[in-house]
Amino acid sequence: MKYILTDSVKHLNISSVRVKKSLFSEGELSLRIMEDLKGKPVSIISNIMTQNILEFLFTVDAARRAGAKIKRIIIPFMSYARQDELYIKGESVSGVVICIILKTLNLPIVIFDIHSLKLQRYLKFMNISLLPMLVKNIPRGDYIVVSPDFGGTKRAGEIAEILGTSLVTVKKTRKGGCLEVELNEELFKKSSLGVSNIIIVDDMISTGETLVKVVRLLKEKGAGKIYCISTHGLFVRGARSKLLKSGVEKIFVTNTFDVKSSKQIEVRRIEDIISSLK
Repeated sequence: MKYILTDSVKHLNISSVRVKKSLFSEGELSLRIMEDLKGKPVSIISNIMTQNILEFLFTVDAARRAGAKIKRIIIPFMSYARQDELYIKGESVSGVVICIILKTLNLPIVIFDIHSLKLQRYLKFMNISLLPMLVKNIPRGDYIVVSPDFGGTKRAGEIAEILGTSLVTVKKTRKGGCLEVELNEELFKKSSLGVSNIIIVDDMISTGETLVKVVRLLKEKGAGKIYCISTHGLFVRGARSKLLKSGVEKIFVTNTFDVKSSKQIEVRRIEDIISSLK
């Protein structure tokens, strides 16, 4: 199996087909595959994000024109999946738009921990969760699993089931542009039954704002050590420094993005999972 990688995943330790890219003076992208792929099985790996959607589409087109047998598209991270339905009149449902575009490719698609499985209404894809792999890295002990919002309850519930423990969901709202989090204190006490250590489960960490607020809330309610597992570590807008001061013991993410490990952040690699997709 040969792999073609877009720039969004070039940090992965995977040998890939050489692709030549250049820009015309007005910014138009030119892309050319520099190897003979006629009749050869190929997987294309790419995150789907604003800055690379055209590069990704041109890569698929170039591989087809080169005669490659494209076995599948592997999308470690798919952006726009939060916008899975109409929330405010007049806005674009961008997640659906991306799905419609991907559907036209008529290729098998694998996505790692997509934010919303509701998008399967518009696009057939296999969703692979990397969270069970991440939870294995947390020290043995008794924990309560916490979802930082209702949207992630199913995701966190699967981890709670693996561990055989309780699940608590935090209520997240935005009022006047400000993020607020609430916890059913009675339910939290009932679920904990003397267990004070927490595992927060989420699909992504972006600015870290939600995670920081949830950690502070849990600490106020008497939580002990707090760990977090999240497949996608974007860590934008100073997220690392905010999380360092938040009280999170350790955060486990994968390398769907080019994330550097630190004392607080541990990165697990996904290359073996990709190579297992035959």
